[in-house]
Amino acid sequence: MSNPTVQSNHEMSYMSLMKGLRELDLRGPYVPSDLLLIGDHAFPLAMNSKGQVLVAASLYGRGRIVVLGHEGYLTAFPALVENALIWLRGDGSDNPSVAVHQNVKVVSDNLNSSTFQVEVVGGFSSNLKSGVYVTDAYSVGADPKDLVAFLKAGGGMLLGGQAWSWAADHPKENTLHYFDGNKVSGVAGIYFSKNQGKDFEDDLQFLLHGVSELAIPNGSLPSEVLVHGPLSFPIATAGGGLAFLAGAYYGQGRIIIAGHEGVLSAEVNKETYHFRHLLHRFAKHVTVDEKLSKHEEEFFKKLGSDCSTYLNMKAHDSCHYSQVVATLTDILKKSGLPQVSGKYPVKSPKDHLLLNIGAEVYKVCPNPDVLLPYLIKDNPLLSVVHNQRVKMDVKTAGSPMANRLWVTGQTKSGSRHLQKDHTIEARDVAWYGGAGVPSWSQAWGRDSSESAWWLGCTSRDPAGPSLNERCEDIPQWARY
Repeated sequence: MSNPTVQSNHEMSYMSLMKGLRELDLRGPYVPSDLLLIGDHAFPLAMNSKGQVLVAASLYGRGRIVVLGHEGYLTAFPALVENALIWLRGDGSDNPSVAVHQNVKVVSDNLNSSTFQVEVVGGFSSNLKSGVYVTDAYSVGADPKDLVAFLKAGGGMLLGGQAWSWAADHPKENTLHYFDGNKVSGVAGIYFSKNQGKDFEDDLQFLLHGVSELAIPNGSLPSEVLVHGPLSFPIATAGGGLAFLAGAYYGQGRIIIAGHEGVLSAEVNKETYHFRHLLHRFAKHVTVDEKLSKHEEEFFKKLGSDCSTYLNMKAHDSCHYSQVVATLTDILKKSGLPQVSGKYPVKSPKDHLLLNIGAEVYKVCPNPDVLLPYLIKDNPLLSVVHNQRVKMDVKTAGSPMANRLWVTGQTKSGSRHLQKDHTIEARDVAWYGGAGVPSWSQAWGRDSSESAWWLGCTSRDPAGPSLNERCEDIPQWARY
């Protein structure tokens, strides 16, 4: 469930950290590590055009941490560093002292002496009086338990570095666990990855070593495992690419999830489906016309279903959830929603996927009214009223339109109740049926249980056929 307090804190922290910064020029000579974020407290500050996180912040215990994907950023972005140091001191703190490791002492040259009192040190010590510690990811030590304790107790830490060079020198070691910087930043849910994107190839090789097949006992029906986090990966899939065995990292630990306690074997399929990976590929396909393989298009139906499931989590305090919502919103703004009718039926897997996600994204995106024109091309300029229930008494018996009734109208801005001479917008509400249809409906709005609610004629109504089956000629915007 979404935690409004956490989300609000992230927004305020982001505003403090990025104060006065309109952009960060990431085109310099530095090759950063992609930062992987987990948990509710970690959130991105800067991302590249591929959606990879290069600067992030988080909370741990009573402390705060800001992580830069390359140590060069400590000097390349002095305004960001100053904002970070102020934020890392904590609310209400008047301690101007900052300890800077000697390996990054050049940072001290860029700091305003009237704002900060800088002390260059040879390493971290629990005897330091500073409230904030600045270092690179290679100087935290092999066992930084004192530094982690400092952070948990309320200290602030600014950490810069990359892990891909370390990984090249230690090809048989797990970067997430053994890279020194991750031993500190990982407790707060921020990890330096070994390259530009974690592919988990080494994890799969280890887990599947000596395994030729997995067998599911007769009668065992495993549940599908939805694999969506940046530190999660499918291990084995059944027909159609449905993952029933998956692994993930969390904090300093690891977890493997099986869709059934009886899972012992199923034929291993290395062409595994991964929700976030395919979503990123689809976004590239829509935004820059990157060609997709036939194999990828075969998973579009599943991707649409998983998008609906994921969006219904409504985890707005999670940066990963917000990123998925933003990605889907950008996709819809770029492509628009296919305008379907009897003359123009849906044919391509892409259009099926867009129609599947349109209403779900509308319900959870931060600015649904901005998205609406991309969903409904011929949308009259009327004010939109959300979450309003309207009771209407309508007699249709004996009418030539007895089997089809449409309700349209508009409301004056600010009107909250249906009064004399006022009508409320019900443009996204339709009834379809004859005598006996209840004479009321509910408008399409955020946080409603359905995209639109038609009793006896909804795509999720267990009592009868789907909306598409019963209302074939209803316009696209009313059907989806």
